[in-house]
This record gives sequence, C-alpha cells and structure tokens, in this order.
Amino acid sequence: MDLNGDGFNDIFSGCYSQSGHPSMVGSYWVLYGDKEGKFAKPVELMGTDGKLLQVVPDLKGSGDSRLTQNICTRPFAVDWDGDGDLDIVAGNFAGTFFVFKGEGKGKFAPKAEPLEDKDGKPLKITGVHSDPFIIDWDNDGDMDLLTGSSDGNIYWAENTRSRDEKVTGADRTPELTALKLLIKAPAAAKDAKSPSYGLRIWVADITGDGKLDILVGDSFHGGGGMRQDLTVEEKAAYEKADAEYQQVMKDYNEAYKPYNEAYQKALKEAQDKAGGKELSQDLLRAIYKENVTDKVAKDEKVQAALTNMRQASTALNKYRAPSISGGNLWVYEQK
Repeated sequence: MDLNGDGFNDIFSGCYSQSGHPSMVGSYWVLYGDKEGKFAKPVELMGTDGKLLQVVPDLKGSGDSRLTQNICTRPFAVDWDGDGDLDIVAGNFAGTFFVFKGEGKGKFAPKAEPLEDKDGKPLKITGVHSDPFIIDWDNDGDMDLLTGSSDGNIYWAENTRSRDEKVTGADRTPELTALKLLIKAPAAAKDAKSPSYGLRIWVADITGDGKLDILVGDSFHGGGGMRQDLTVEEKAAYEKADAEYQQVMKDYNEAYKPYNEAYQKALKEAQDKAGGKELSQDLLRAIYKENVTDKVAKDEKVQAALTNMRQASTALNKYRAPSISGGNLWVYEQK
C-alpha cells in the first residue's frame, strides 16, 4: 500500500520484537517504494512526537503485564475513521487491537487507542496473536474486521453503523459487534492436513467467482515427544530420563535465577539514570555481560547444571520422535 501518499507502493510490516531496546518492542517497519518499483532499506516507524511508534511506550521491564500488548505486532493500514488519512489498526501477542490515528502523508499520532466493540468492551480473540484484516466482508457497504488467531479459529466483528450515519456523520469510525466465530479450527489440526494454529489471514476473491475467500497461513510443530514404537523397557527408560531432565532443568533455573535478578536490577538502574531515554544496544550488551555472562562462566554450580542438562537431553533424544516444524497455505472458499 502507499503509506506516505507519494504515489508509490510501500511495504509495511510489524515484527515480533526488535533488538536494541530496553524492553521487548514489536515496532512497525516500512520499506518505502520509489517510481522504479524498488524499495528503500527498512526503517522503524516513528510517531509525530519523534519517538518510536508502539502500543505501550513506557514498559517497566520484562515483568510488565502490558508486555504482550507491545509485541508480535500485525498492522493493517486503512482509513479507519473516514477522514481521508490512513490509520493503523494493529494486532499483537495479547490478542487485542489498537488504532494509531493517521495525520496524513504517513504520519501517525503516538497514542495507541484500544479498539472496542459498540458496547465499549475491548475487542479480544480467545487465543493470542490478533491479526486484523479490514474489509467489507458481508457486502453491505462498510468496513468489517476479520482476524486470525493462535488457536486456529477465524473471527469476525461486523460493522453495524447505519448507512445514514456513514453518509452524514463527521466521524465515520466503524461500530463493531463483539468478535464472533466465523470459521472454527478443524478438530484434526494436529495432523498438518488442515489449518493448524498461529493463523495469519488475507481476504480476497481468490477463485474469481465474485465472492471473498480467505487465504490462511499457519504454523505446524510436531514430534519431540516419546516415540510410539517403544518397548515397555524403553518407555520406562524414557520416563526415567525425562524425570532426570526435568530435575536438572529445575537445578539450572535455580542456579541462574540470582544472575537474572541482578541483570534486571542493573537494567532498571541504567534506565532510571538515562531519564527515560533509550539505552543503546552496546550498553544493554555490556550490562548483560557484566551481570550474567561473565559471572555465569565462573559459577561451577551453573556450569555443572548445564553439563547435566545436555547429558539428560542426549539420553532423552534416543526415545523422542523427530521434531517437525513448518507451515502451510490454505484457502477457505466462500460459497
């Protein structure tokens, strides 16, 4: 889409979490296009205040409960309020939705406004990874919202604003119903023969029959557990190895915990000293190296736990099924 209104198509994307920031930040990235159909290097999108555009700009470290609203962003650029400027409707890991109001020519207000239904309740999918796609799904002349989800379901929020309001109202922001299930995840999703989970969707007339269809990309992970062809003796050996692995994992986490706590404390002190300014990536690495990397390398208890963990994992692998990861593309054809 043409995000900055210069007449050339751009590429607009969210991300899971961008490094180089004090906290996890799913920033928004743009590759601006030119008249030759080429694209510039990706840049992070800034708000009109000159700061990084993000849902939660004041996270208080990795323990902040709002963290999941800020990562795994999925933006959709659209004139949401009907004022002629592109806005951003964004999804996230938490499964909620936010709107950044556009101010024209690719500029966006820094405040993220939560997207609510017409009863004033926040829109939220039952899983995580909200994935907004704005389109007139029911062909009644207004914009609706569809979304994929982590649980394999596809949801729809219908725009119920009346036609008179759309024509005469100064603010033509959609009035949405609560999300309702449009397509239920197939019961056999684990066999990779139907859409699984982590759905990302695109809506278009893919079959050319005049009806909107839904293109779905998913994630698939399998294997890694106990093999199904083990003998009774091998199953017993697996269970013993698994119990040993869980114990050494616990031992490692306990030994590592003080260093992580020291890092979080040092990070907070550095952030307070910076007075709200972003810490450089070099400084973040130095803080981690000083409080974790260098000290863990000299801690015999941590190193012993690491060795035990590797050995326990090797013992388990003899009885595990091979791990499989991937994804597929699917089409739901509208009848």
